Amino acid sequence: MSKTGKTAKDIFAPMPSASAVTRAALVACLIAAATGNSCSSASPRSAANLGAMHTNSEGVPQDDAEAVKWYRRAADQGDAKAQDNLGAMYATGRGVPRDDAEAVKWFRRAAIQGDADAENNLGRMYAKGRGVPAALDLIIAANYDDAATVQALLAEGVDVNTRNKLGQTALMMASRDGHLDVVQALLAKGADVNAMDNGGETTPLMEGSRVVGYAKNIGNRTALMMASWNGHPDVVRALLAKGADVNAKMSIGWTALTMAKEAEVRALLIQAGAKP
Repeated sequence: MSKTGKTAKDIFAPMPSASAVTRAALVACLIAAATGNSCSSASPRSAANLGAMHTNSEGVPQDDAEAVKWYRRAADQGDAKAQDNLGAMYATGRGVPRDDAEAVKWFRRAAIQGDADAENNLGRMYAKGRGVPAALDLIIAANYDDAATVQALLAEGVDVNTRNKLGQTALMMASRDGHLDVVQALLAKGADVNAMDNGGETTPLMEGSRVVGYAKNIGNRTALMMASWNGHPDVVRALLAKGADVNAKMSIGWTALTMAKEAEVRALLIQAGAKP
C-alpha cells in the first residue's frame, strides 16, 4: 500500500492476468522448478505472466518478491509489459525497496517499445518529479504550469537555464504552452530569453498535415518562436520586453514571424521589428 492507501494497481497500470491455460502451464513450471528441474526455458512472456500471477495471487501464493524475480527475468529479455510491471514494483516498493530512479529506467525502456501503460506511468513519474535529477524538476514544473514549484526550486538555487536532453529550458516549455505566470517568474530570475534548443522534437501542430515536408531533426528554436507558433500573445509580449531576438532563425530558416499564425502575435512581432 502507498501512503495514500492505494495499491500499485490503483496508481500504475494493472498487472495483466494470465489465461487459465497459461496459469496451468506456469504452475507446472513452478512445480518442476521446485523438484530441481529448470524453468529457465520459459519465454519472456510466460515469465512475465508468472510474475503477474504472483502479484495477483492467481494459482500461486501472492508473493511480491517472487513476482519481481519473474518480471526481471522477462524484462531483461526485452518484454515491454514485464519492464512496465517491474517499474511499477520499484515505484511502489513492492517486492523491492522503493527506487524511483530504477522505476523510471524500466518505465522508459518499456515506453521506448511503445507500451502505452509505460508511457503513462513514465509521465506520472515526471509530473511528480520522481526519479529525475532535481534540475529537471524545474523544466517539468514549468511544463505543467506549476508556478509554486518553479518559484520554490529557483529559491533553492536551481539553475534557471538548466536544459533537458533536447536543449530545452524551463522558459521554452512554459512559453510553448502559454504559462504566463511561470514565464514571468523565470524571466525575473534571469532566464536566457534567446536560448536555443537542439531540436529532435516536434509539436503536435508541426506534425500536422498543414506542414508538408517538415524535417524532424530541426533545432535552434527559441522561447519566442514556441510562443509565437502556439499563439500566446501575452507570453510574446513578456519575452519581447526582456529583449527576445525577434529575427532569430531556427536551423531551417524560420523565424518567429514565419511560425506565427495568430494576427495579434504577428502584429506584435512586426511592431518589434520582425522582418518578413
